[in-house]
Amino acid sequence: MTRFHPYHGQNIRLLHDNMVAYRETSFAHALTFSEKPLRPGEIFLVEIEKNERGWSGHMRIGLTQFNPADHFELPQYALPDLHNMGKSWIFAVTKSHNKVMLNEEGDTENGDEPYQSVIGDTDIVQTPQGSFNRSLLLPLGKLLPSNKSGSNSYHMPKKNVLPTDVGSRIGIMYKVNGDTAEMRFIINGEDQGPCARYIPYQGGNLHAVVDVYGTTKQVRIIQLYGVSTLQNACRDKILQLTSEEDLNKLPLPKKLKQFLRYEFVQEGEDISPVRKEKIVEERTCMKCEKTAVLVTRVNDAFCRECFMVYVTHKFRAAIGKSKLIRDGESVLVGVSGGQASSCLLHLIQEGLSGRAHKKLRFKPGLVFIDEGATVGMSAEERLASCTQVLEVMEKTGFPCYLKALEQAMELDREGDTTRTQSSDCESDQQGRAPNTPSHPAHNLTKFHQYDKAEEQLKTLLNSLKSVTAKEDLIKSLRQKILLDLAHKEGYSKVMLGDCSTRLAVRLLTDISEGRGAHVAMDTAFADTRCSDITIVRPIRDFSSKEVAMYNILNNVPSVFIPTITTKAPDSVSIEHLTEKFVTGLQAEYPSTTSNIMRTGEKLHTEKKNASEKQCAICQGPLDTDVPLSSALSAVQFSQTVSRCSSVTLSLYSTDSEGCGGGDKSCQSKEEKQSECCGRGDGSCQSKGSKLTQDEVMATLCYACRLLIKDLDDVNKLPRHILNDISQRQRRVRMKTEIEEFLLNSAETT
Repeated sequence: MTRFHPYHGQNIRLLHDNMVAYRETSFAHALTFSEKPLRPGEIFLVEIEKNERGWSGHMRIGLTQFNPADHFELPQYALPDLHNMGKSWIFAVTKSHNKVMLNEEGDTENGDEPYQSVIGDTDIVQTPQGSFNRSLLLPLGKLLPSNKSGSNSYHMPKKNVLPTDVGSRIGIMYKVNGDTAEMRFIINGEDQGPCARYIPYQGGNLHAVVDVYGTTKQVRIIQLYGVSTLQNACRDKILQLTSEEDLNKLPLPKKLKQFLRYEFVQEGEDISPVRKEKIVEERTCMKCEKTAVLVTRVNDAFCRECFMVYVTHKFRAAIGKSKLIRDGESVLVGVSGGQASSCLLHLIQEGLSGRAHKKLRFKPGLVFIDEGATVGMSAEERLASCTQVLEVMEKTGFPCYLKALEQAMELDREGDTTRTQSSDCESDQQGRAPNTPSHPAHNLTKFHQYDKAEEQLKTLLNSLKSVTAKEDLIKSLRQKILLDLAHKEGYSKVMLGDCSTRLAVRLLTDISEGRGAHVAMDTAFADTRCSDITIVRPIRDFSSKEVAMYNILNNVPSVFIPTITTKAPDSVSIEHLTEKFVTGLQAEYPSTTSNIMRTGEKLHTEKKNASEKQCAICQGPLDTDVPLSSALSAVQFSQTVSRCSSVTLSLYSTDSEGCGGGDKSCQSKEEKQSECCGRGDGSCQSKGSKLTQDEVMATLCYACRLLIKDLDDVNKLPRHILNDISQRQRRVRMKTEIEEFLLNSAETT
């Protein structure tokens, strides 16, 4: 029985009694060897069982005098690394393989000279090690039946069978000529002739070497001299008797048909991707050579001490390089109870403790925003989750704040609520000794009293038709509460625990939702959209795996709190679907998130400070200031026509004399003046008028317009958004009224 040697590259996994080699990740470190050295005339034959798109290059195969039993240090690649080490003769399999051989100087030349095939032209191939049917050398899944009547022979492969295709069979052997030997390729039953000559075969045993490189994902050894497995024997016989066109008509299960077509099915296994069951070899730390306890990426193995140094350095370097946080500055830290924010909180706590080599110098305050109203949690359930999070926060000794998401519904434009501030839960930790915290339930007695605001929030969320819109609105309300609290309590920075995996998902989600102008702010280390408060993300270089490993090694507690997408299908929202896509790629390609983040760092948006140029909901740049001859203007025109049948149309204009949206009918200027509570001179004193959809849309970015386009009543939006829009409308009207009295730039000079 021919098998692969158990010593192989670190990205190779051997299956089915070491007869199948599967490359798990990347495209390097995938060398495999024959278990035993080849004898003269013995053919070592492998079949490509699985390919993977997205790579360049294909499998490499050849001979080497390096003995895998010696456990020599394996290079990354067969070409050129192993070849350059000497005593190795290796060639790359290409789509159109030419008869190429190696001369004495090591250069390649065309092998056009006549040669005699070592496998002959009969149905039975005779070799010094035994005989076998020629059909074993052919890609059985790609054959055409013979035209001979009553014959089951399959001698002619299809013309579209490439040496790199799934099902292709590649063989390697050497033939002795005097004191040297020549190596030959056999590709899909065709002897390619000598590809390397003057091999000193007497200087050491020759092992077959296969580099599962590039698009080649999995190869299987074809048993020419031993007994084939029953499964493979059955497949070969079925394919000999059945054409590919008739294969789908067979009354066989889907998985069996996939196996017959060489489609992603290993012998005896399910069609699901191969998962690593255990660590086959002990890894050493890449820094200190001690026994590793974790692997962050394919080749990044760490012991516990080196991993802690690595993580702490990344955290402190991110803060230090930015030079945004000054000594003694007050920083508000958002805590959600999840893995990332818990990791951030622990890093801050360690950086401010006496154990730190160099202590952090800012003054943190902690805030937790309860979002239980969005998922219909009862008051008892919300109280229990808040208690758990507050217990964790108060143990740090930092000032703690507890907010409810529905409080954003009652904030006015300046950030003040209509209720008394006593209903906010603020820990009195500053007035107590850090070692004697009180039970947090004492501070929760006046919490969750925003019944009206909670109903308003639920009504607003229920009015939004898509989960994507609900997620975006919740994120905007959460950010408003954070900035409002920072304003009131004197914090100049807000620190969030966004890791690279989360930010990579957000980057692609923003682009999918039409927030391309916001990508730079949503994923950068510093978000400066607010003039006096900066949002910073100090663990944006941490992957979700590194965050989880850090929490496990340090026993960092976390609290699970459900969201609107918990236990929901992947397609419930754009962000949820993007998360599955990114994390799925990350599992197979560990550099996925870092590549996405590096691409995002190259994106920049022009900073616009004027409030009129910022979205009223997300405070991002207003990307709707486009000329009339644009796609956005065309969409706006179509939407306006569908809502209003009047000849006079309003293209999201701020002019109140245009056609109203929604259920309102068009009104003339005289009619509006008759309803005005002022003196008829434009000085209207009414503050209770409702906003139209057109007036709201004029102050929103493109993505936020999509968010509320199906909202039945825009006046359900939070008070601070409506007040902001109303103030902008009044400023525009005031500017229009006094425009003739203003001096233009030419007159001032």
